[in-house]
Amino acid sequence: MLFQAELQAHQRWLSSFVIASRATSRTHAPSASQRERLPAWQQQCRHYAYHVPKHVRRRQRQERDAERHPQPSSGSPDELQLEQALAQAITDVNVKDVISIFSQMQDYRALHRSATWRICQCLHEAFRRQWKAPATEAKRQDMDEMVAFAENIVAHIRKGNLAPDCRAHLHLLGFFKGSGAFGSGVAFWHWLENQDDDYVNKDVYGVAIDLLAKNGNPLSELEELYERALERFPGQFNAYYLAPNSILPDREAPTTIPGIPMILLQGILSARLLRGDSKSAYLALDTALRLYPTETPSRFFDAFVEERPLAEAFSVYAIACRAGNPPSYEQMRRLLTEMRGNADLRSPNGYVSALRQMLLTTYLFVGGGGQLTGNLLNELAIAITKTVRLRGFAALETEEKRRVANTLTGLLRQLFDIFARYSVTPGIGAFNSFIVNVAGFGESKHLIE
Repeated sequence: MLFQAELQAHQRWLSSFVIASRATSRTHAPSASQRERLPAWQQQCRHYAYHVPKHVRRRQRQERDAERHPQPSSGSPDELQLEQALAQAITDVNVKDVISIFSQMQDYRALHRSATWRICQCLHEAFRRQWKAPATEAKRQDMDEMVAFAENIVAHIRKGNLAPDCRAHLHLLGFFKGSGAFGSGVAFWHWLENQDDDYVNKDVYGVAIDLLAKNGNPLSELEELYERALERFPGQFNAYYLAPNSILPDREAPTTIPGIPMILLQGILSARLLRGDSKSAYLALDTALRLYPTETPSRFFDAFVEERPLAEAFSVYAIACRAGNPPSYEQMRRLLTEMRGNADLRSPNGYVSALRQMLLTTYLFVGGGGQLTGNLLNELAIAITKTVRLRGFAALETEEKRRVANTLTGLLRQLFDIFARYSVTPGIGAFNSFIVNVAGFGESKHLIE
């Protein structure tokens, strides 16, 4: 009874807090069309006006206007030409030109404040694209060049030559994490944390936690950093809403609380998974789904697909797809590849079960809003054609083998027809597997004649 009374009092307090918060921010609420375009935690539209000084709001408004309509610098014609070339290289995500042009500039302070962010965003995107390319000596050299460029940008930020921008710092930390340059990233973060709020925000803290986790820092240190972030940027009771035992006034209604630091929550979730604290990681995932059941970023689910066993990873993957927010295509391919790799050709029942699981994984992905691709079709076609390599198939009579081959051919035709509705065609790998397995092992050469 005591616990129930305490819980009811807790709910009454929370309800009154939410009502008061809505009443305060009513005159600053974004329009319905604006709210639809952004996830709830990114809807920062004037909810903090009642405690942000007027001169600060005026400065922020001027900075936003300057970003939308940047004025050319008052430098020489050569400098203006370099700035224009730099802007075009950033638009084209041509990081080599960005590095070359940046090295030719004389006065970095003349660059607009948003230039730092756009340069770092271009660098991070170029790295993501380069990372998918096959491993070659040229790729390694390009990576080394990008790391050196990122370290050069950090040096200019620390000297004050480039204006601080939290978005730029977020991209830099993410780049150092992805490229494996942990030493440079950790050193930059230790310097950033001691700066003012022009240099760090709650999102930068979240990426820093992820970086430090990949660097091997102990979980206790990362949990302390997480708590420091919540203390430094409390928002509207962020620490309460991110707690696993917090209570929402209405679980059925969409969350309208602004400024909840989801990137920070995702950072500590990844850190817990990397350090083996899966229970706390699941609590963080539960918190994210409780707050935004259909808008939780796919990065939350990607972490489980990468770090947890296949059975657990598939369960989290299915939850994400059912919520209409499936993990990334790369993580779905990772699941399919692992399922096909674990399928035992010595056990017909086990292999067919794995094949059904692969088809279900694809079905969930498409149902959740994912896009079909030719590589995905190849993966499924190869798995289906390898059915003829199951134990016991070689002992069948020729007529029985042909009957199985005809059945598999009909199944592949149905699969190709379904993918064709989405304008997806099979690649050469699917046909090679069909020729080798179905026509070859299945002793059904008439299928390709």
